[in-house]
Amino acid sequence: MTATHLHRKAGGDRGNEQPGSRRRWSRAGGRITTLLLIPAVSAGLLLAGTVATPANAATTPAAAVVGAASGPVDVPAVSTHKKLVFAHYFTPYPISLDNKPASSDYYTINYLNPAGENGKFATSGGLLRDRPLPSTPVIGDWKLENQKTEVRQAIAAGIDGFSIDILGLTGGNWDSILSMMDAAHAVSPSFKVMLMPDMTSATGGYDQATLAGKMAILAAYPAAYRISTGALVIAPFKGEAQTPAWWTTFITTMSSSYGIKVAFLPVFLATGPNIPKYASISYGLSSWGVRNPQNILAGPDYTAQAHKLGTKWMAPIAIQDSRPNQFVYAESANTETLRASWTRAINDGADFTQLITWNDYSEMTSFAPSVNHGHAYLDINAYYQTAFQTGSTPAIARETVFLTHRTQAYDATPTYQNKQMLWWNGGTTPRNTAEVLTFLKSPATVTATVGSTVQTYTAPAGVSAKLFPLTAGTVKATAVRGGATIGTATSPFTVTKTPYVQDEEYFAVSSPPPGPLPAGSFGVLGPVRLLDTRTALGAAGPVAAGGSVALPVTGHGGVPASGVSAVVLTVTVTQPGRAGYLTAYPDGGARPTVSNLNFTAGQTVPNLVIVPVGADGKIRLYNGSPGTVQLIADIAGYYRAS
Repeated sequence: MTATHLHRKAGGDRGNEQPGSRRRWSRAGGRITTLLLIPAVSAGLLLAGTVATPANAATTPAAAVVGAASGPVDVPAVSTHKKLVFAHYFTPYPISLDNKPASSDYYTINYLNPAGENGKFATSGGLLRDRPLPSTPVIGDWKLENQKTEVRQAIAAGIDGFSIDILGLTGGNWDSILSMMDAAHAVSPSFKVMLMPDMTSATGGYDQATLAGKMAILAAYPAAYRISTGALVIAPFKGEAQTPAWWTTFITTMSSSYGIKVAFLPVFLATGPNIPKYASISYGLSSWGVRNPQNILAGPDYTAQAHKLGTKWMAPIAIQDSRPNQFVYAESANTETLRASWTRAINDGADFTQLITWNDYSEMTSFAPSVNHGHAYLDINAYYQTAFQTGSTPAIARETVFLTHRTQAYDATPTYQNKQMLWWNGGTTPRNTAEVLTFLKSPATVTATVGSTVQTYTAPAGVSAKLFPLTAGTVKATAVRGGATIGTATSPFTVTKTPYVQDEEYFAVSSPPPGPLPAGSFGVLGPVRLLDTRTALGAAGPVAAGGSVALPVTGHGGVPASGVSAVVLTVTVTQPGRAGYLTAYPDGGARPTVSNLNFTAGQTVPNLVIVPVGADGKIRLYNGSPGTVQLIADIAGYYRAS
């Protein structure tokens, strides 16, 4: 059975960055499988983030990559990989769109902001809810350097290559593809790029000769992925958009005009009926898959079907799927969708896997290091990925605690009246849960705090997941053995009953690796209240119209007294007399012209902000309204200076 698919445009008005419409979901049906509980890998560091209004983000180095030996398992050497894992790269959402500081870049001003691009995304409360980890402006060819950073991030997480979405054969997206081919080879000759013409975008409108000519250009790059026979892998997204006869002409043209043998590997949206149709012309087959554990585990064994017809199978691996600009979401059930995806890929004997996606933030499917999940999903993924690549379950090298949760109930009513996302495509029903996922060498006592509820349980050795009802407040989990703390995961993402915009994504955090935090990394704290002008904590209120508060942050609330570049806080405006906005910025610096949150008279509005620290160890909060306001600030973490 297949589902109805949705058309969408994933980009904004950035010139020819428009990717075009793409159909992006399918539904599975069939047998039931038991969900594996194999652990995760911490390939990096948590960064807190913003979801509702523009964030004054810290300018941290894009190249701060933490790899093997920082999480539950050691990422194995590429030479040990018996099977390959590719991550689907989506060119519209690179690390940076304009090489500006994160506090004023295109993501902040136009994609996360409901008023961005002249209100184009007002109905959905903004195009995006998450973004890549912020980076400092780069001197020189910043696009190429940022792509190199993404390749390093993928390699650090054990990924073998990118499957790059070819949205167009000219313009900005094409230029990004050419640049990525250079970036991949420059970082590591073993990191490969699988060519994936997107047949739902502008690319799908070209004839076979034109498409072949462009694929031949990409084939000349050393990074282009070829199988052992030398054949170039072409893996069109929604391959069924053209008939087998059409693709046969393309394959023939590649050979006759350019001397390139093609290993054809179409990725289907309507999978079941197309496997037998395309098998005879294909080296391998694949599916875009589904995004809920029930349908994943109950789905047909496509691997067996492909193998029976003499082809390889590339299995889809997903975390979640939530689309504000298409007003739909899947219930991904914390990490269950990710674990179910790997259960099927490993148990069914898939030949390749595709992580869906590396960086499509418009569909909230990203594995890449981001503001709202840091490296946590790469960390969790790396355990299963290692088992798939090597054929052996990896040992837990470092004990780790992970937390995943939404920041609001799935059916919460936001204060910003955006059109609501609806549960889509069936399967696992919506739920309000926080999940504690532990990777332990031996049993330990885990204390989970969700809002005002505290529960303690014994987590077994190995990997264990436990669910708790989601309630308003903070979320935290600590594992203890023999009186010693093994790890503490403290989420900086507060659960609220009154969210600003609807957000159905699952946020993720992990306990930090042992030892001092490296330069450029993020340390999780609290939350600890540093400011409440209602009670004169930190400063007396109310704050006057056009007034500001200088708030000391270094040396307070667990923030080190020195060596801190930026802090992450939940800032709340309450009791405003008039409508206005709040801006957070380093004390002593020029006040930016962007806001961190907007409010109306009488409204209480929180937002998570990332603020560079002034030379005096303070940040400044500015009341951009003609009336008075009360301000609250809770510290959630800090960045070590690079």
